[in-house]
Formats: sequence, C-alpha cells, structure tokens
Amino acid sequence: MKNRSKHIVIGIIFLISILIGFLLSQAIIRQEKAMRETPYYIHPWKSAQVIYGGDTSLYKCFVDSIRKRTPQHPDYFTYSVYMANHFNYLPAYFDVYNALKDVYSLNNLGEMDSLTFNMAMYYLCTGAKKGNAECVHELSRMAHNRAIK
Repeated sequence: MKNRSKHIVIGIIFLISILIGFLLSQAIIRQEKAMRETPYYIHPWKSAQVIYGGDTSLYKCFVDSIRKRTPQHPDYFTYSVYMANHFNYLPAYFDVYNALKDVYSLNNLGEMDSLTFNMAMYYLCTGAKKGNAECVHELSRMAHNRAIK
C-alpha cells in the first residue's frame, strides 16, 4: 500500500510537470509570434547580415527596432560603430553619437565624461565632414545653444 501511494504521488508530480511545461511553451510561442508581428522585429540571425554584409536597409530597421524596444539601453552602438568604420555608412556616424548621448540622458547619468564626449564628438564631426545632414544639424544646434548661453 505504501509503495502504491508513492507511485501515485510520483505520477501526479510527473503529470503536473508536463502540464506546466506545456503551458510555458505555449506562452513562449505566443510571445515570439507577437514579436514577429511587430513592425520592428528583426530575427537575431539577421544582425549578422548587418555586420558582415553591410546591409544598410536592414541596419536601419535593426537600429529602429532597438530604439523602440529599449530606448534606455542603445544596444545598437556596436553595430553603428562597425557600419561607420567599415562601410562608411553616413547615418551610422550620427547613430554612434546618439547612442552615447542617450545612455547618459535617458538614464539620468548627468554630463558625459571627457573620453565619452570626445568619442561622441569625433563621430558627430566626422559624419558632418562627410556630409551627413543629421550630424550637421546637431552640430549647428549645439553651436546655437552655446551661443545663447
């Protein structure tokens, strides 16, 4: 009798484990389906196309996707640096500057330290010299704000 009740308890635990596993898998499937249906979803393997192929249209979607999902954590910084340095993609210069700026401003970290500021300004000025309109506009905005003070 004691052995039989032990087997029943083990069977019940096993059935509950299967039920929990099934419910969790269904929740994960629903979450992945919802992510795929958002206009900014990019499958993780496509990030390799951005890096190795220099796919500029996919890069733009990738950066927009990250900005929409996690604005406080601009994880596109690495991709932007790579696209700017290796493929000379002009919008990436502004994205590097923007990612560095956003880390400080969106997380209330105060002013950038001098090394980060110099890096941000390097990419902003390089993008402006190469003709990126966003970089030129940001530099003129910064000059205007400094002139007012």
